[in-house]
Amino acid sequence: MGLSIYRGDEASRDYEYDFFREFSSNLFEMFKEEELDGILIGHPVVPSNKYLKPDCVLITKNRLVLIDFKNHEGKLWLPEGNAFENMPWKHDGVIIGGGKSINPFEQLLKQKIWAEDLIGEDKYGKFGIACVVCFQKDMKIMNKVPGKYQSWFSVTNAFQYLNRIRDIIGVKNAKDVDIKQIASYFEAKPYHDYHPVNLSSIDAVSEANEKYEHAEQLMELAKNKERELVNKIKEAEAKKKNAERLKEALSDERATLERMKNSVEKAKKDFDDKRYTLELETQRAIKARSEAQTAKLEAEKAYSEMQQAEISSKTKKIIWMIISALVLAGIITFAIFKIVDSNEAARREAEEAAQLEEDYINGRKCIPVEKAANYVGSSGVCVDFYAGYINDSPYYIFIDNKKNGTFQLMISKKIITEKEAKEKYLNKHLNARGTITKYEDSYEIKISDLDQITILE
Repeated sequence: MGLSIYRGDEASRDYEYDFFREFSSNLFEMFKEEELDGILIGHPVVPSNKYLKPDCVLITKNRLVLIDFKNHEGKLWLPEGNAFENMPWKHDGVIIGGGKSINPFEQLLKQKIWAEDLIGEDKYGKFGIACVVCFQKDMKIMNKVPGKYQSWFSVTNAFQYLNRIRDIIGVKNAKDVDIKQIASYFEAKPYHDYHPVNLSSIDAVSEANEKYEHAEQLMELAKNKERELVNKIKEAEAKKKNAERLKEALSDERATLERMKNSVEKAKKDFDDKRYTLELETQRAIKARSEAQTAKLEAEKAYSEMQQAEISSKTKKIIWMIISALVLAGIITFAIFKIVDSNEAARREAEEAAQLEEDYINGRKCIPVEKAANYVGSSGVCVDFYAGYINDSPYYIFIDNKKNGTFQLMISKKIITEKEAKEKYLNKHLNARGTITKYEDSYEIKISDLDQITILE
């Protein structure tokens, strides 16, 4: 069976669509490779309870998983002890919302209770319904969920959720749960807007992110110990006690802290490299899927046209047999004069084509975007296109003629941000000058100066 994917209600924010597409693609590949069965529903609708609205629900034989997406990044220290239930979550001074609840834990606890009321607690058992807060970006979780909640509540980020879900659904359930029956409580339609991904690359990014997060945690511990020693030295000196032993310990701890900083930088670089590789693989997968869909539509259209042509050709054949006999003499006469005219026309067209080719190469005229492939390696050329889609990677902004298109501009983030690029260029008629290079099955111009781009009215 693998993973069947559905989507119900509209997402409240655009970024949730993008993340659900990535989330469902990665989960689909994991279920396929590991021969698991399940049903994933994004933004499900529950007619019997309008308040039960998780961002995502994963239904398996072992667990029902309610997932809430949060669009934050940075470092998060979770409240500890009893404060975990009733104190706001913050990262870098920013409060992480929980809808009308004080924090995401209280928000998902309510969802869990409503889900138990909907399907019955006995379906999966006492802790069979699990809840996950999944940050859509690189949020580093600096401490753990309190132990008494760990059996059913988890916090993860955009790069580690597959491992967290593996752990959750890996818990065996003695009950024989009918996942299709569970899914029938939710309204949704089949969803196919996901793309194939390389599971080994995803897992490599996850492992690198875990090492990066662990290195950050160790560095924070070293910083805390350094601060404690500094305070102890101040107290010892104030009391006129011998603080030399503490100062030696502080020197050792600062050396440890420096090693921790180097470990963090190394882990971050490894994580960034693997994430960039995965981004390139994902872009290629999205493009390949789009091309396959286009080819399928074209094949279906061609088959339909062929069927229609077969029907009409039988009638046309009879008519043409009659007409051809009547006009054959006239056609021959007309052809003689047409040959003379076409020779002259062909000569003029050849001269115009040669002039146009020279203008394209010298940049006097802009090349239509569909002909960019013919001028790979040419420098100083101009390409005419509409900016239909803009996205980014860790280092570059890409301005494409359309989503999954055949031509793009590649601009360093040192020159312009994604927000600035969208405000300035998206859905605009552009001319871009530079050297055309080929990347995979598309073509691009690398922009080193924004003066290379002209916005047309």
